[in-house]
This record gives sequence, C-alpha cells and structure tokens, in this order.
Amino acid sequence: DLWVKFFKQDNYPIKRYSIYSHVKKVTKETPPWIKNNKIPTIPTRWCGPNLAFAFINMLKKALADKDNKYFTLLSGSCIPLYDFDTTYKKITRSTKSRMEFTRKAAIFKKTGLYYGSQWVLLNRKCAEMLVNMTETSEGKNFTKDIEDILDMGNPSCPDELFPINWFIKKLGKPSSSKFKKLINNKPSTYVLWETVGDDHPVEFDLKKVKKYKQQIYDSDTLFARKFTKEAANYISEVE
Repeated sequence: DLWVKFFKQDNYPIKRYSIYSHVKKVTKETPPWIKNNKIPTIPTRWCGPNLAFAFINMLKKALADKDNKYFTLLSGSCIPLYDFDTTYKKITRSTKSRMEFTRKAAIFKKTGLYYGSQWVLLNRKCAEMLVNMTETSEGKNFTKDIEDILDMGNPSCPDELFPINWFIKKLGKPSSSKFKKLINNKPSTYVLWETVGDDHPVEFDLKKVKKYKQQIYDSDTLFARKFTKEAANYISEVE
C-alpha cells in the first residue's frame, strides 16, 4: 500500500519512473502494478547466483528505455522512507551510483574480494557495465571464478560479490579516480544487522523502529527493508 501511495505522488505530465519486476510466482494476491511489469522469471534462491542475474535481466529491460538514468534494486520487504518528490530529488542530485561496500568482511581477509550490499542505486553507465558482466566472455569467466571461490566454503553470497568486484575489475580500486568518478560508497537502502554473522537482517517492529528512527534518517538512505506493517507506516513519510 505504501508503494501505491508513493507512485501516485508523481504528478508530472510525463511519468518519472518505470517498474520492472521479477516475480517467482504470480498469484491472485500479486498486485497488478507488479504483475503488469514482470520480466521472464529465472529460478532464484537465497544466496544463489541467479539473484544477481535476475537483477541484471531487469536492468537489460530497463536500459532499453533511453529515458531511464538511475536504476535501484528493491525487494518485496522494502519501503520508501520519503515521498516521491523528495526521493526523486535525493536520487538525481548526484550523477554517481550508490553502493555500500567494505574490506572489513571475512571474505576479504580470505580472498581479497570486497563485500558489497546487493541493495544498490546505479547510474546508467554502471548499469550497462553490470549487464556486460553476463554478456562477455570476460564477465562469464569472472562470475565462474567467484562461484568457484564460494564453493570452497568462503563466507558470502554471489549477489554480494559480483557487482562490487566487477566494478573494481573494470574501474580499478575504490581509491582510484576512475572508480570515484562513478561510484560513492554509500547505502541506498537501510538494513539493520544486530549480530555479526547473521544470515538475515532484523525485522523492525514498532518498538524497534522507534529506537532506530533517528539512525535510519541520519543514514541518508532512500529506502529501508524488513518492517511490520505498523512499523512501516510509522517510519515512512509517504502519506
């Protein structure tokens, strides 16, 4: 319901957004705005490589529209924190992609690979670059090498490794001018991990969201995920 209200707030004569959805299974409860914008589905599972490839398939469809300049990945448990106009202004005030990544995760210590959140906001150039990861022999070899590393029991998931390490491969280290020109190390979606090593983030109930409300807004993220309905209505500024 929050998303329906959110998109209705776009009052421009020309629509300023487009939606692309990857739906595992369409049911009678699937909202029309999700069902009508779905792309062909591929099998996905938690911590499987197809999570990244499903996102890339949505990017391929989105890139076909030349008016699309920014691309953000969201899940069914994500909510908008701000109204449409505020969100649009926050996205378009920078030409750079937003990705949260680190060298402090266990995977870096073992393999030299950076960890990056799968919840990203990409500019058009980065979106095109990520699509090329699945369409070039270099990219296919790259994803296979990472999958082989993970098959040896290293602690991470492909969707957390493919994008950030592919960008590093193509642009250079995050400290390089080429990388910095395109990408900010900044989250687009707020996710709370209370315990290191947890497989899944915390779900906010009303009590917990009141505790973290200021921290969520101070993070300057655009979206957040994992809320009860009561908690989502409390934190979101969509009316």
